[in-house]
Formats: sequence, C-alpha cells, structure tokens
Amino acid sequence: MEFGFISGDFHTHTVFSHGKGTIEQNVQEAIKRGLKAIAITDHGFGQPFAGITPKSFEIMKTQVADLRIKYPEIRILLGVEANIIKKDGTIDLTDEQEKQMDIILAGYHLSATKRTVPSLLSLAVPAVFAQMGVCSKGQKRRNTKTYLDAVKKRKIDVITHPGYLMPIDYVELGKACADLGTYLEISSRHVIPNERGLEELLKTDVKFIINSDAHELYQIGHVNYALRLIDKYHIEDRVVNLNSIDFPLRSKS
Repeated sequence: MEFGFISGDFHTHTVFSHGKGTIEQNVQEAIKRGLKAIAITDHGFGQPFAGITPKSFEIMKTQVADLRIKYPEIRILLGVEANIIKKDGTIDLTDEQEKQMDIILAGYHLSATKRTVPSLLSLAVPAVFAQMGVCSKGQKRRNTKTYLDAVKKRKIDVITHPGYLMPIDYVELGKACADLGTYLEISSRHVIPNERGLEELLKTDVKFIINSDAHELYQIGHVNYALRLIDKYHIEDRVVNLNSIDFPLRSKS
C-alpha cells in the first residue's frame, strides 16, 4: 500500500466518534508517517451514536493537552467535523463550542440530518435519491445554497468531501469559499470531487486541503487519490497542506 506525502493530515477520527484508534494512537501513527501535524476531528455533537458529546469533548481536550507535551515534534489540533443539519446551512456547533476548537470542518452526513419534516424532505430524502444517481437541477441549486449559507454563517475552515450525497454547483461554492477563506477538501476516502468537479473548481480561486478522513490507523496520511489529481492538474500551489502546517484558519481569525 502506498502513502502520499503531505505536511499534515487535518481530518482524522478516533474512538470518540467511530474511528478505531485512540487520540494518542492517531498521533503516533502520524509521526510514523512523517507528518508534522495532525488534527483530531471527530464527528459533531449532532451525529447520533457516532458524534462527540460535551462530556467526551472535555476528556479529549485534556488528552490533547497532555499529548502536546509528550510529542512536541508534531503539531496536534483538536477540532470537529461538524454536520450540516438543516437546509439553511445550520451546523451542529454552538458559538461557545466553536471557540474551543482549533479547527472546524463541516460536511453533510445523512444520519445527522435534523429530525424534522422540512429537513428530512429537503436534505435526507434527496440524499437517498442522489445515492441512486438522481438529482434534479432544482435540487442541485438548493443543495448549493445550503453549502453557501453554511460558510457564510459560520467560521468553517474546511468543507469536507464537498458534494457527497448533495450534488452541487462547484463553481458557486468555489467562488464563495475563495472569498471567505474556507478550504475545500479533496477527499481520498470518498474520492470526491471527481475530475469533472475539480475542473469546475479550478475556474475559481479556491484553495484546497487534502486529507485522509481516516477512520482506521493505517489510513492516516493515505491520500493517494488526491495526490494523483494534484499531479495531473499541476495545482500544488493551491493545496495548503503540501508544504505547510501554518496556513490561516478562518475559525481563529
């Protein structure tokens, strides 16, 4: 199995959501891969059965503080992969919780959709149809607006696997994220965006981040799909975590 070269992996999960490794194991694995930074970004507070809780997040903060002392050779960020839970772009993160995060990722996950009729009809049902390859132009516009509303409302650093289960207008999202300083993830786990989607994004000035979205230890730093796209389209200068671990984070601005 091949592993790509990035300076840091900023989307990894642990046993605090539905990852397989502890925070320390994720950190140790990142060091083995030669990474200079890792972000612990478990699923958000609104993810049923697989999300963090206020209580578990307090434990995570303590562990990360201790690990920063134990492993000074690597930068450890503690954040969250928040969920877009309503069609108006609402994510499952309060203002107070946001202040405690080093990095904020956000994406759409079917299981985290707000359990209300409007949200289920506007997000969950279309997502099921999208899995079958069915998405109308009108739904695509509505999906795009949901993403746009999310990045305009909240200080989201990274949109994870953009378009996963929610087909979108990549040009519109790319323009908005470029203006706001939100990065778009090229996900090797979900293999998204595909080449056609990336070509659309390249019509904008948006910057990218490539992550593993690791749920198991061996996946940390494994970003070959993203690296192949970067090499094919020669966009190394638009990927923030190829050579740096200190790129700007919108949540901390």
